[in-house]
Amino acid sequence: MLAPDAKTQVAIPIMNGDDLLGVLDLQDSREEWLNQDAALFLETLAIQAGILIDTLNQRAEMEQSFEELSVLQRRASIEGWLEFAETNPLQASRFIFDQNLDSVVQLEEHMLTANDGKTVITNPLEVRGSVIGALGIADDPDQPLTPEEVQLLQSVSAEVAEALERARLFESSQRSASELAVLNEMGATFAQAATEEFINEAIFNYTTKLMKAPQFYIAYYDPAEEQISFPFVVMNGQQIREDMPEYETWLPRPVGTGLTGYIITNRLPILIDSNAEQTLEQLGLPFMQFGGSTQSYLGVPMVIGDRTLGVISVQCEDTANLYSRHHLDLLTTIASQAAVSINNTRLFQQEQERAQQERTVRTITDKVRRGTNTQAIMQIALEELSQVLNADVSTIKLGSPEQLLTA
Repeated sequence: MLAPDAKTQVAIPIMNGDDLLGVLDLQDSREEWLNQDAALFLETLAIQAGILIDTLNQRAEMEQSFEELSVLQRRASIEGWLEFAETNPLQASRFIFDQNLDSVVQLEEHMLTANDGKTVITNPLEVRGSVIGALGIADDPDQPLTPEEVQLLQSVSAEVAEALERARLFESSQRSASELAVLNEMGATFAQAATEEFINEAIFNYTTKLMKAPQFYIAYYDPAEEQISFPFVVMNGQQIREDMPEYETWLPRPVGTGLTGYIITNRLPILIDSNAEQTLEQLGLPFMQFGGSTQSYLGVPMVIGDRTLGVISVQCEDTANLYSRHHLDLLTTIASQAAVSINNTRLFQQEQERAQQERTVRTITDKVRRGTNTQAIMQIALEELSQVLNADVSTIKLGSPEQLLTA
């Protein structure tokens, strides 16, 4: 609605890609209030507003998803202990106390049968209905445990299970808080991104804060060319650049080639915990080897909407079981935030180019309209187009369709 004294009005759509988010509407009581500088400022403001609104919506959705994931992880004790088993060698989770040793030591295999004929009474360590381990005691047949002592064993087992669960949750919460701080810092960094090169370096820096990445690469997918490019690759702590011999290994290739192409085509993450080449051969998937044999591999797609922008991957040649499901979740979160940042950067660049093109058209149109005769109009049009398009030669031909077709 126009204000009662409004004489000038400008309305600029607030867009995010093809989606209309709103309208920037300004009114003024002055005539001829809007000039080219003000129009340029308002167009840029509308572009930034569209990107900011979309970024805030995406961030709110990701924060809600991350919070829901954290709650589920805290409640799912059995999953937490399975993860504990993944990150802690089995022998380090088995302990024994022998009065002859007068200390707690790691349980060795030969100790399982070295009970001198004694039976072992075990009681499960149970948390919220899930068994996370067992507590056992050797029972001397000559001096068997009394019912009261068996009940004591059960009570102690319950207390030990709860104490272990609290300790695991405390360690997990400390790690989650540290990881969440890294992810929040990364989100703030992505919000300031102006180029894809800046985003690539940020992805690598924050990934290495959350997990080991002896080999790391970012791949981008070009659907028009159906090709994959590798703008950021790190091998053994060194970024691969154009002047290095290894650079030829990472030249663009068709999307149907290799494991990266498989992830892009199927939009699915892949986690391999040992001997990637053999595992992929068993699954019937393609494999391309760079350097030594790969023991651990983790790759996740960067997806936004129905589009796959690329892949983030970490891998290790000499260490098996380096990555777990938890690492997959972390890298997926990184990939989601990176995809939003990359998409926003590309949209902003496209909107700037479109706005520049529209400003150029208006400038040429204004100058052409000032022409007082046909000769002046043609000269202005040719000069402006040649300058804008950097054309060596530009021409205008006048005549009927028949004359132009036969010219």
